[in-house]
Amino acid sequence: MRTDLRVFGTRLAIDITAREVEDFLATLRADHAVATVNRYAKFLKAVFNRAIKHGRLDRNPLTPIKLERENNARNRCLSSDEEKRLLDVAPPWMRPMIKVALHTGMRLGELRALRWQDVDDKTGSIHIKRDKAGDGRWVVMNSVVGDALREVRHERKILGPFVFSSAEGKYLHNFERYWRPVITAAKIPDFRFHDLRHTFASRLAMSPGVDLYTIQRAGGWKTPTMVQRYAHLSPDHMRAAVEKLAKASSGVPTGTKTGTATK
Repeated sequence: MRTDLRVFGTRLAIDITAREVEDFLATLRADHAVATVNRYAKFLKAVFNRAIKHGRLDRNPLTPIKLERENNARNRCLSSDEEKRLLDVAPPWMRPMIKVALHTGMRLGELRALRWQDVDDKTGSIHIKRDKAGDGRWVVMNSVVGDALREVRHERKILGPFVFSSAEGKYLHNFERYWRPVITAAKIPDFRFHDLRHTFASRLAMSPGVDLYTIQRAGGWKTPTMVQRYAHLSPDHMRAAVEKLAKASSGVPTGTKTGTATK
């Protein structure tokens, strides 16, 4: 939580407006579960309540901000048609970012913090130094990701330390203000940037021969429980196991032969 709150710097609570907090929460929604966003909202409300308690404020400006209904089992995925519309209307600088998200499952925060020094073209991998779980991990690049990063290098006029950055090569703040108009123009309802990560996992699950452990490792989920939501999309290994039972039973004597009775 401390990392995300750095957007407010060292400012006092009395100097932070409700509009700034609303913008901050809107940015979080693009890459976090509702429960996480609510946790930030509760914390910030508590900060203002403490200021009231100590006589620094007369009222809590965040009172009108309502907590959202929590549904962390959400699994909204992008269809092929929606993906095409999204890439068609997205500005050129955003398209590579979308492609990398779809083919690595990287979170928005991880993409915004990604530096060129963390991209290893020789091994075809990306080093995420710190992920949501607090640990680092390596992400494998496929050909789409490699092409997307080369596109960034070729098209970006100012190549700063961040792979995905502002036009000036600086850290990409307030991504939601760019993302929301694109989603609206593409006519894709109820879709967050974080849903690209769900799309990545769901498509992997529907690929032949990919089990849940592989999906967990590829997406950097901490526990198997966190990828169980994709289990219904990955029936191949279950079907193969059950089919082995069918093949085994076909060789077991049943005690009867066609047309004759056993003694």
